[in-house]
Amino acid sequence: MTRKVELWVEVQELGDGGSYESVEVVPQKDVLTGGVYQLRQGQQRRIVCKSITSISIGSVSVRLKIQRQLDSYSEEDLKVLKENWNKALLRRRTYLQQQLQKVMSKCGVEQSSLEQEREQSLVEQWVSLTEEQNAVHLPPPGSNIPGAPADWTPPIGKEAHIPVIFLNLNGEDFSSQNNGEFPAMAGTNAIIPKEISNKFFPLPIVDQYSDEVCTVASWDSSIHNNPLLNRVTAGQALLHYGSLLD
Repeated sequence: MTRKVELWVEVQELGDGGSYESVEVVPQKDVLTGGVYQLRQGQQRRIVCKSITSISIGSVSVRLKIQRQLDSYSEEDLKVLKENWNKALLRRRTYLQQQLQKVMSKCGVEQSSLEQEREQSLVEQWVSLTEEQNAVHLPPPGSNIPGAPADWTPPIGKEAHIPVIFLNLNGEDFSSQNNGEFPAMAGTNAIIPKEISNKFFPLPIVDQYSDEVCTVASWDSSIHNNPLLNRVTAGQALLHYGSLLD
């Protein structure tokens, strides 16, 4: 079963009119995320998220434009999904191989119509299994298979690459809870390459809209005590920060 979860994060700043207004998001070719928030120094800010109950922010870092930029896309859960998928396909392959060997052992013996149909079905399943194994290792672009390369033009502010969150609901994993062991929480190891692991600060929730499943949090950038957030970012650099959403 596959589900798609879409999350939009909006940053608002206190405008000249006394109300909070959404900051501009500028897409750039050398930026791997959905775009760059155009923040101003010394402004009161709010962060608006959909389907979120708590928000934390931190891990402030700066990178030059000539360096590889941070990308929130992670393949940690995708690797786990592929491992489990491959194991299931190998079990299926072993079963089909055994059944085909039984059929081949009857060569020279006249087969009934049911046996002929079963042999044909086994061959078709073997071919289908081979195609599925190839798709797992190298999914074609735009195929909606987990890990397939992006083959679309996303709207402004949306990332082109969609990460996978794998919820392993295998009953065998849950049976180990009696021994004090629990399956790993999805997404907990989704560490971004080149990310600087600094302290995250929980943000106070100022408003929630149950009808829109939306949460608004107040963000005072002075809590980070980081000069990068208190000065104009150099033209050849980009400022990154991380967020934890529950």
